[in-house]
Amino acid sequence: MNNTIKTKKCTTCGEVKSLTDYHSNYTYCRPCKALVNAEYKSKNREKIARSNNKYINTEKGYTKETVDAIFQRARKIKAIRLVKNGFLNALEKIFWLS
Repeated sequence: MNNTIKTKKCTTCGEVKSLTDYHSNYTYCRPCKALVNAEYKSKNREKIARSNNKYINTEKGYTKETVDAIFQRARKIKAIRLVKNGFLNALEKIFWLS
């Protein structure tokens, strides 16, 4: 078996690191990528906010919380209807739940 560890030299910091320290085909390591991302985010806060706002206001952009809230309201309404129709009482009688 070949026990050699494959390495690559980061183009940003110049350190030689194993391939596990890199995202797929990037030429810079994960820590350098994190620094690049942080720098970009700090310089472009308004641009990112506009982009996020534009996406959230599209049909695809419903956030998980919004979708979850919609389903949660639907579950509450369904439960109320079942109680009003006596469905839960019937189940209790059938399965001796009370």
